[in-house]
Amino acid sequence: MKRFLLKIKENMLLALLFCGMSFLLVVGGVVYYKYEAEKIKKSRYKEIHSLAKLKSDLLSGWLRERQSDILVISESPIYQDAVQRWLENRKDENLKKKLTERLAVVKKRYNYSEIMLVDSLGNVYLTTGDHQEFDQFFKARLRESSYSGSPLHTGIYRCQLDHEIHFDFISQLKNEQ
Repeated sequence: MKRFLLKIKENMLLALLFCGMSFLLVVGGVVYYKYEAEKIKKSRYKEIHSLAKLKSDLLSGWLRERQSDILVISESPIYQDAVQRWLENRKDENLKKKLTERLAVVKKRYNYSEIMLVDSLGNVYLTTGDHQEFDQFFKARLRESSYSGSPLHTGIYRCQLDHEIHFDFISQLKNEQ
């Protein structure tokens, strides 16, 4: 009987040792899993942050390029003079054609959907497309550009007239003379 009790005691110690080792193994696995999960999470966060910064830099560069594009047109003395001459004599169809062709070249090369010459009230003088009227949001931004004298963009908005999404750039013709 003593032998039997000794055997049970031995088996209990082995079972207890096995349970203790199993518990330590499970706890160690959970701790390791949490450590690795956090490490992966931080790594993914850094990757996403880098990607977001890259995209942000690309969009900022694109925006600067578009603003430079409109300044090239609006600050061009030759284009300003031609527009001024045409505004003084709107019956000059040859000059109107040349101005429209110039805008069409810019539209094509810069892949714009449309370029227009409008006044601060939204009256269209020249256009490379069929657009002839604007919604209130665009007119407000047009007035804002006129008052500030600075080029601006509208940001992304949905036009209330055609219900399409637009991102427009607005600049005045700048005559430094």
